[in-house]
Amino acid sequence: MSESLQVLMAVKDLNYFQMYKETLGNNIKYDEFITIGLLGYLQGILIPIILSVYTFFTYKKININWLYKAVWVLLLLSSLIMKIMEFFIGSIFFYISIIATLILLMYILSIKLR
Repeated sequence: MSESLQVLMAVKDLNYFQMYKETLGNNIKYDEFITIGLLGYLQGILIPIILSVYTFFTYKKININWLYKAVWVLLLLSSLIMKIMEFFIGSIFFYISIIATLILLMYILSIKLR
């Protein structure tokens, strides 16, 4: 939910669009800006969603092994690094998203291998 609110605030803010436009050049349109924001949103929520669905359907059928933990830790770390590099320090949702990713990462690391 914090990712959704973060993107909503960023995409609807015309001052942020003007700053983005000045950074990349004046040839970017508002529609392209919204598309870039929504693609970033999709990238931000895709890894936790896939992790949740995959774990829900396969937890009982297959055992949790070191490969499961290694893959998901690497994916979550890369997602965390991407979120930190966005650097929206003025938004509370930025911090909530980072904290939620850290909690998910610690949970995966705390799962006992079977």
